[in-house]
Amino acid sequence: MRLFVPAAILFSCSPILCVAASQGAQSGGDQAVISIANAPKNGLMRQYKASVKVDLSIGDASPADGLTWPQAVAEAQQHNPSLIEAKLFIQQGEKQVDIGDAGFLPTVTANAGINRGQGQQIVNGGVFNTSAGSYQGSLDGTWNIFDGFSTLATRDLNLAAVQNRQAAYDQASSALYLSLGEAFDQLLYDQNNMALQKLLVQRYRADTLYQEQEFKGGLTALWTYEKAQSDEASQVWSFKQAKYSLQSDQAALAILLGRDADAPDLSVAGTLTVTAAPEDFHGDLRRMLQDNPTLRYYRSLVAEDDAALWNAESTRYPSLSASGSWGTSGEENWGPRNREWQGSLNLSYELFAGGGAEAAITQADQALKQAQTTADDELHQWEAALLKAWTAYIGGYERLPSAAMAVRAGADRFATVGALYQSGREEFLDYEQAESIYSGAQSGLLGQLLAAAEAQVAYKNALGMTLEDAAASPAP
Repeated sequence: MRLFVPAAILFSCSPILCVAASQGAQSGGDQAVISIANAPKNGLMRQYKASVKVDLSIGDASPADGLTWPQAVAEAQQHNPSLIEAKLFIQQGEKQVDIGDAGFLPTVTANAGINRGQGQQIVNGGVFNTSAGSYQGSLDGTWNIFDGFSTLATRDLNLAAVQNRQAAYDQASSALYLSLGEAFDQLLYDQNNMALQKLLVQRYRADTLYQEQEFKGGLTALWTYEKAQSDEASQVWSFKQAKYSLQSDQAALAILLGRDADAPDLSVAGTLTVTAAPEDFHGDLRRMLQDNPTLRYYRSLVAEDDAALWNAESTRYPSLSASGSWGTSGEENWGPRNREWQGSLNLSYELFAGGGAEAAITQADQALKQAQTTADDELHQWEAALLKAWTAYIGGYERLPSAAMAVRAGADRFATVGALYQSGREEFLDYEQAESIYSGAQSGLLGQLLAAAEAQVAYKNALGMTLEDAAASPAP
């Protein structure tokens, strides 16, 4: 089950608001300001002007050209610096495996040389010119047939390092999913909040214009008119704060996508969507223990240290190597040619090396035990983290129906009290209270939706969700 914010609930317009908004459109549009610098003492808000403009043209809840969640995921996968770095780190590890595997194959070296010289010799007073030259060439080969399992252990160690780097990439991808999902939902909230704040500015502006007419007609007190202006000024401030938050959160999302922080016109498309929290927590816990990238990362560290121990223990075994060569040489006239070859087998065993090898084995064993202890500690911490995330998720989801009911109740009360106030059967304080309750309920529902959506992302992150897993979903 998914729960959305219907626009009809969040941005509904009561009959009294529609009437007042119509009056506002005829009496000054959506410009509002409070000018108090030279206000008379008998009425601080009496000099109500429209000299400061409020741009209400921004804040579409879901623009048609906005970035969808799958598009945001694809862009982050391609351009986010942390993911690019993690991918390159994996590739370096794979090349290290290739370097280590070279130890399984023989080494062949070709050598060639030519020498030439000229000189003079004096014999019995006579001078003789001399010259000499020679050449030689050879092919030499060596093959480490058995090196005490060192090559095999090195290969296991290199493969474990690659697995560790892959787990580190998944960990980075999971962390980026959390940051990107929260930033995406936050920008969705900002856009919806801008639309709501725009509606509230128009609503309170309509109240001010209505009270202005009432005051000029002698039908209401000065303080009532001043209170309406004060409420409108406060709402204008809230609108501007929402705009600043929108700009800040656009920059945060742009950085995660690999863009410049001042990327222009960044908006997202979609709706704040919260799926029902799962009831099978223990089933999710078992999946988390298997799939959480951070836990897999620490398990890979254990595997890498286990391979390092095996690599250290390989020094306890003897080694066997073979070598051979074939060569030819001759004088300057290229003959007669001399050919020679040789081959050998060498067996070696290190009897004593000052205890350094055994100390290295002990050190590797201690490192393995430390890695296992750290992995166990991380497992316990993530068990607690998943439970905390689940309680926040299910609590946030269960809060949404009552928040939506509060909006409906607030809308009905505002419409009823507004009609009674227009007919003179309710006081302004009653009308103002109903309006405040309704506006607060609308803002509250939107805030509760964001909190529930963020709790949902945090829970999925704890389960082990990565960007690759989230790419097929229409929302974080």
